[in-house]
Amino acid sequence: MQVHYLVNIPAPQTHIVQVTLKAQRQPEQQRLQFFLPAWSPGSYLVREYARHIRSLSARTSALLPLFCQQISKDTWEIDWTKSSIETQNSLDFQIDYEVYCHELTVRTAHIDNTHAFLHAPAYLLGIKNVALINPIIYLQFPNEWQSITTGLEALSKYPYCYIASDYDQLLDCPIEIGNQTTDTFYVNNKAHHIGFYGDIYPHPYSLRQDMQTLVETISQTMQSMPYNHYAFIVHFAPRLYGGLEHSNSSTLQFDGRKLGNRKEYIRWLGLVAHEYFHTWNIKRIRPADFAQLDYAQENYTRMLWLAEGLTSFVDDLFVYRAGLCSLEEYLERICEDLNRYYTIQGRYFHSLEDSSFNAWIKLYRPDENTANSSISYYLKGGLIFALLNIQLSQFGKHIDDFLHLLWQDYQTNPQAGITTEQVLAMITSLSNAEVSTEFYRFISTTEEIDFASFYQQIGVQFIWKSSGKAWLGAEFEYRGERVLIKTVHLNSPAYASGLNAGDEILAINRQRITVDDMQKLEILLSEQTYDFLIARTEQILELPIMTGKAPETLDKLAVIDAEKARSVLWGQTSH
Repeated sequence: MQVHYLVNIPAPQTHIVQVTLKAQRQPEQQRLQFFLPAWSPGSYLVREYARHIRSLSARTSALLPLFCQQISKDTWEIDWTKSSIETQNSLDFQIDYEVYCHELTVRTAHIDNTHAFLHAPAYLLGIKNVALINPIIYLQFPNEWQSITTGLEALSKYPYCYIASDYDQLLDCPIEIGNQTTDTFYVNNKAHHIGFYGDIYPHPYSLRQDMQTLVETISQTMQSMPYNHYAFIVHFAPRLYGGLEHSNSSTLQFDGRKLGNRKEYIRWLGLVAHEYFHTWNIKRIRPADFAQLDYAQENYTRMLWLAEGLTSFVDDLFVYRAGLCSLEEYLERICEDLNRYYTIQGRYFHSLEDSSFNAWIKLYRPDENTANSSISYYLKGGLIFALLNIQLSQFGKHIDDFLHLLWQDYQTNPQAGITTEQVLAMITSLSNAEVSTEFYRFISTTEEIDFASFYQQIGVQFIWKSSGKAWLGAEFEYRGERVLIKTVHLNSPAYASGLNAGDEILAINRQRITVDDMQKLEILLSEQTYDFLIARTEQILELPIMTGKAPETLDKLAVIDAEKARSVLWGQTSH
């Protein structure tokens, strides 16, 4: 069935998009069910986009009403047998509905008087058990908006009209409309369009040139560019950070005020590399569990360590290989990740496979106890792929060889997806069974990993430091001058003494505590017992709290043998 979507934004200040879906049914199709996806590929949380729909109705092309009712939280049904006599033989039909769009993230839709970011799963209905062939989308928007950025193919004979091959591709192509700054660069004669929305502070870098350098580096490593053109949709706004991959585009969000800071700029480049590399890893190379997606409910897999962990390793590696950061700056990023890893007690309870399977209820729904109960497959996954690269180097191989095997497997059978067993077999072919067995232990168990010994093999030494200061083991949040505990770390002094997340700290040793005091707490306290006055569930309590000694942190990864480190990290692209 071919479907035409008319997407209209008549008054962007209302945050409403009006959609008309037009199609023609077959005579035997007496009932059709229409649904809005519950989640977005690449973001593993049921978001129930249908909650933003309002005013949905159905009618014929002659504007006669059809019987249409909602049959579940995200599904509506047109029943021609219950429609009026004069409409029962009508084949042409349309659905009119409105969607409220006012959430600026990479996996939601946002419309205001400055722009429209249209994330397709959040507003485009699909038809259950019906294949959509070459769906077409027509855009109508305020005249003052001049730019469109999207990965969709434009229909040149119609203005603001785009076509997709099927519903999957339609969902996979977000659209940015407004007056965003646009730019284009070419790699291998393929256009890469950029749409920059939002404001930034002055900085000394060339975003377009550095993005092009990353595209060149990554596509050269993968020895392919599996798209005709590519689009980067970039949102700059305070406190934003994140990205979402698509088959020939990506949405990136970053705090544009921070681009002038060198560390933050390298972080920005890592985000660009991460989402762009997903063009291969997850959008094409994907777990067999994702061979056919169900947009109505959770799609479980134990392999997000491959989809996101591998990508989290190579993103910063590509920034380094592209010459956009130094070896020391790259290792500083690894050091930050390791320090985060060592503070997460949940690594003793959740394996990478567990973390992947439970992404729907844990990673994307963090709470006060998340760090005590689970580990991120982004974080730990990236760290263990760094170890795999080190292990492969002992056999004259590198992570590039592994990437090529993954890509060859996808090209051999694009529809099948990949299994853990196949990944382990690839690792064995590049090294030996001992390496693949150890790698499987990394992803399937909670055993502690001696990262330092692996990095020692490539001439990098862990340097630890101890602050010698008192430590509570709690994180705080501030509401005005109120000081509340946000998280209590497992096995910390705060945990052992009975402090809870949600407790408000009123005083220590009968002296009032302010926000400024809490931010200097390590200076005020030493290793001894203090009387904390707290408010908990509207009751005032006094608790004796014995502070402890702050645990060691990883100060830096020191380069002992730069030549050896570079040779392992550069791999097959060594200069």
